[in-house]
Amino acid sequence: MKKLFGLMLLCAMMVFSLSSCSKEEGVSTYTFKFNAPTLWGDASVILFECDNIGDKINSNSIKCKKGYSKTFTAREGAERVKVYIDGKWVQQVFILNNGSNTNIEITGNTLIGKEEP
Repeated sequence: MKKLFGLMLLCAMMVFSLSSCSKEEGVSTYTFKFNAPTLWGDASVILFECDNIGDKINSNSIKCKKGYSKTFTAREGAERVKVYIDGKWVQQVFILNNGSNTNIEITGNTLIGKEEP
């Protein structure tokens, strides 16, 4: 009886430890850094979190100036980030690294355009 109870306790502990780790491993973050000059003060930025086919599932709206930096936690299911600045699209899609951080830096050399990437 003691062996059966010990085995059941060991199995329960293994299941608990595996489930608690798997949630942390899947958390993706991204750090948005704005290092581009602005002509009119603040830039209006929308960061769209998208799934694997490009459908938008979340967004973060911010006002920022050169030197701005902030880390965001991506919503579950987000695999990419698209950036919209002052009415134009950054012409790059940023792929999120599952379980780690992705850097998104906007500089004066970043390509922007009217068409969504």
